[in-house]
Amino acid sequence: MASLNYFQWLCFFWAFVGLGSRLVMWLLGPKWKTWEIQKAYSQRRPPWVLVVIAGGVLLAVWTWYQVWLGHTALGWIMGVLVSLTLIKLGALLLRYDDFRAFARTTLHDGSKFAALNAAVVFVSFGFLAMGLFVY
Repeated sequence: MASLNYFQWLCFFWAFVGLGSRLVMWLLGPKWKTWEIQKAYSQRRPPWVLVVIAGGVLLAVWTWYQVWLGHTALGWIMGVLVSLTLIKLGALLLRYDDFRAFARTTLHDGSKFAALNAAVVFVSFGFLAMGLFVY
């Protein structure tokens, strides 16, 4: 069996995070919503946010470096997708209170919550397909 390249690892990791988080949400039910608002997105920005932002920026830089090396066709697609996540990270850094309000609204509005979960599952299966068939 051939070894996985960076872009396959990235696709499978994102798919695992997306699908795994939805599974945990389903298993915990209402406890998830309480934990997310009270702990993950507490009133004061928790220290983990800065760690995640730094990790996200490093991931974007490393991904574009891998694209630049050019060993994998279509690597730029993942470069763009990773770069788009910097928008969320920017909101966490610069507009934390607004992001927290968005999270609270989404968690308490059943249709928005379902739409977000459906989108995450759809995108996660897209990452699985990309990891298997594109890279």
